[in-house]
Amino acid sequence: MRNEKGVKKVNLLSESLNEETEDKVIQLCHDMVTLCDNKPYAELMVILSWVNAVAKIHQVHHWISNADPFYGDHLMFDRLQSETYAYNDKVAEKMLGLGDDSLITPKRLASFVNMVTDLICTSQDGIIMPDQNSLVMQSKMCVEQLLLCIQALKLSMLNSAILTDGLDNFLSQLLDDIENHMYLLKQRLKL
Repeated sequence: MRNEKGVKKVNLLSESLNEETEDKVIQLCHDMVTLCDNKPYAELMVILSWVNAVAKIHQVHHWISNADPFYGDHLMFDRLQSETYAYNDKVAEKMLGLGDDSLITPKRLASFVNMVTDLICTSQDGIIMPDQNSLVMQSKMCVEQLLLCIQALKLSMLNSAILTDGLDNFLSQLLDDIENHMYLLKQRLKL
């Protein structure tokens, strides 16, 4: 099932995101592509930024986990961070192999990661030490937003006729791996 923006809606995966948040995620993704002068494969720069931001949020959750079930959450966030971060290099290499070296600069990556982090963490401002369930819930919402971003940008590349078979396979594998993170977080929230 697709919404009016053409992005696949999977209720199982995006149950925490309201329509306003979904719109903000999709709009930010498209705005970031525009900031890359709409160069071919700029979508991969945006995905790289989201992967980087989500990995960093999981890492912070790994560091600040406390109380019950501390050790399990500590290990879970470490796993989420390392598995998500592993995609940074893969996405960047795809982008550079298919696109233009000028897509990625340290300043652009830092700026984009900050934009994504600002959107994701808006609801967490002012919380000194969130409880364990709110950390898990925030990681779950990060993963939902990352999935939505990848789906929206994959569709954009398909519509622009630049989605190669190899890139399609790569993004499908990324989506599959990130969906596994969603399942892990959903199971943890059942405790």
